Amino acid sequence: MAIRKIFQEVSWVTIGQGINAFFAIATLKIWAVYLAPDELGLMALILGTASTFCGVVADPLLKAMLALYSVYVEAGMGNEFRAVSFMIVTRYVTIFIVLVIAIGESLLYFFNFHWSTPLLVAVLFGVEVVIAFKQTILMATRCQSSVAMLQVGNVGFRFVFLWLFLHFLGKSAYFAVIGNLIGALILITILLGKTHLPRLPKLTSLYGSGNKQIEREILRIAWPILPSNILLNVSDIGIRYVIAAICGLNEAGIFTVTYGLLKRPLGMLSDIGYIVAMPAYIEAIAKKDLYKARSISSGWFYGILSLSIAVAALFYYLRKLIVHIFLSDSYASAGNYLIGISVGLIIFNINSVMNGILLAKNRSKLILAGNLISAVSVTIMVIVLARLWGLHGIIWGIAISNLLQFLLLCRMGKKY
Repeated sequence: MAIRKIFQEVSWVTIGQGINAFFAIATLKIWAVYLAPDELGLMALILGTASTFCGVVADPLLKAMLALYSVYVEAGMGNEFRAVSFMIVTRYVTIFIVLVIAIGESLLYFFNFHWSTPLLVAVLFGVEVVIAFKQTILMATRCQSSVAMLQVGNVGFRFVFLWLFLHFLGKSAYFAVIGNLIGALILITILLGKTHLPRLPKLTSLYGSGNKQIEREILRIAWPILPSNILLNVSDIGIRYVIAAICGLNEAGIFTVTYGLLKRPLGMLSDIGYIVAMPAYIEAIAKKDLYKARSISSGWFYGILSLSIAVAALFYYLRKLIVHIFLSDSYASAGNYLIGISVGLIIFNINSVMNGILLAKNRSKLILAGNLISAVSVTIMVIVLARLWGLHGIIWGIAISNLLQFLLLCRMGKKY
């Protein structure tokens, strides 16, 4: 019965991820058809900023919620936990929205953006958090069919209104952003209306001792994840600047395209594993079913490892065909970098599994330590190896850094 349930969950999540990938490709096509490069760049800046803020500010709280949810459900405090979690997220997100608007409007004096830009970023950020909160609750309750429908609804509504606004109102980055926002707001309206999905929890007082304990536990796990997420974002952006500075813009472009081409399928595998295995693993730990927890973690680790290797091998053997179909002749050299990038992403995927296992056991400080050492090592290796072997050196420097992080996580998390 358990195997059948996991198979059903994997099926639903895979379907959701597949449809997401389709809409992502279709959205790229709409962007390319309707927006000039400068308008597309502005739109990407606004959407990317809101998404980054969500990943840095809200993601640590949501991961802490996911790690603790089953524990409080087993203790008969599921409703209280959802309510307190929502209040904590609302509090910090509201403070951050006010800061984004205040600082953003001040910065307009130095940058040539429309006055509405900070407001759009702030509202988009809030919308992203609401949807992410709903998805986290559904993941925690293992309603994977609802997770898939939420993901499809999110990208689907955004795609439709993006196209409508660009086609009928004008080829502007701001129309693209507003269309994206309207689509997301309609989805939220449906979620909060009459639907089979569970409603957001009602706000309750945080002054009770039990509720204060919930808040302390969430923040204890969330705080180390905050700098971890910042490190990951800064490191990812910094590598691109290093490549451009040392190897040139042409090599930076080839790396970005090749990395993105591989990141999509391998990232989907990682996401599917996380969405399905993480809640099941946390639930087994909360019920003190150590045999089941061990089985889930082993299946999660070896499943992601073997599937990642299989996908990477397929890309390598079909590299000429893939470059021909998805890229152009000017990116023919991309096939030369597939092995190094694949190795780095495979290790990154299994590091994500290790981080998930540590998070489930409330060891977020170990995750921070691993990310910190990885960020330092990748910075040193990328700069040194780039001068010796160019882009190949950078790519293998990233892979070696990911391997060092994996060995460190194994060492630190051995007793857990």
